[in-house]
Amino acid sequence: TLLMEDEWTARARNRAGLPVVMSHGTADPLLTFADAEALRDLLTTAGLKVTWVPFKGPHTIVQPALQAMADLFKARLTNAPRP
Repeated sequence: TLLMEDEWTARARNRAGLPVVMSHGTADPLLTFADAEALRDLLTTAGLKVTWVPFKGPHTIVQPALQAMADLFKARLTNAPRP
């Protein structure tokens, strides 16, 4: 979620192109959905490649988010330079 917005903004500028998986529940009682959307938008505007996985639910990690992370790891490992 978007805590320390100034810090996120400053650091995001140097990470254009970085793939990111973000997931957030619409019924999260701890962190607002709107703040998560704001962070997503900040990262996207800075040029990061955000995969956004919203879901109806509370503060948890859902299977589609885990799958998106697994897909990201697989893509990164498949394209990693070999020693």
